[in-house]
Amino acid sequence: MSGMKDGEMELAERLFYVPSGMELNAGLVPFIAGRMMAKPNYIAGPKAYGNYCLHFLTGGTMQYAYNKEVVELHKEDVFCMFPHERCTYKVCDPQSLPQKYWLILNGPQAAAVMEGIGLSKERPYRRQLVTRSVEHLMQMILQSLRKPRTASSANKSDYYDLIGTVYRLFGELQANAHSTGSAPSSRHWLQYALDFMNSHYTRGITVDEAAQYAGVHRSHFSEIFTKAMGMTPRHYLQRLRMNKAAELLVGTSLSVTDIAQCVGYAEIYSFTKAFRLYYGKSPLAYRRGNGA
Repeated sequence: MSGMKDGEMELAERLFYVPSGMELNAGLVPFIAGRMMAKPNYIAGPKAYGNYCLHFLTGGTMQYAYNKEVVELHKEDVFCMFPHERCTYKVCDPQSLPQKYWLILNGPQAAAVMEGIGLSKERPYRRQLVTRSVEHLMQMILQSLRKPRTASSANKSDYYDLIGTVYRLFGELQANAHSTGSAPSSRHWLQYALDFMNSHYTRGITVDEAAQYAGVHRSHFSEIFTKAMGMTPRHYLQRLRMNKAAELLVGTSLSVTDIAQCVGYAEIYSFTKAFRLYYGKSPLAYRRGNGA
């Protein structure tokens, strides 16, 4: 195929990306991507990487051996080599030669992203996630990496295009994982809800909105949340807001009205009433009592 080098065991294209200092601080950091068509004698490993290495099978069958387990994956399946985890993969049927895209990346968000699409060290594969959209996004990533890039010619818009495509890829994979697999476990949707509440409590969000974001019914959401967190979702939101309000009262000169708005209250009366119930004193009394 065009652009692929003919090797002893495969036809392959491998493209490198060297992130700048700023880019290394991003949530996801791509390093290498490529595509390959295996020959009948293809085998790789045992090997391990320092980063996450994802294989997106677009044809044929590949056998993976990891953690004393062996699995055969087919077109539309995904496999992830986790950092420092040894793996061997090879052709297992000469009549069904594998083709795949692959992507090596890391970053502070990488572990959570893998968990979000159902990949773990114990079960590092998912079936039927590689749709035509996923293939198209991998093609876009490769196209981005083919662009010449030097220290003098580096274009930040190219980087943002690349990283945006990487996030779109994982968004598509996560959507596919939820539509093809079983419903997410309570541990997963509870974390989604907590992330949502921790990020947006200052916007005046409701428990209904948190349940909707997590994708579960309100009553089930409240029951599981309360068992896991030791408090109701409403009390959890209230704690976030009151703790932030107390911090702003002591650490800033903002008015009580401004602080009420900062923590999601449209009316100062509702905020003052909630604050008094939580701390046993008014916002102004709390401020005076803490030396502000």
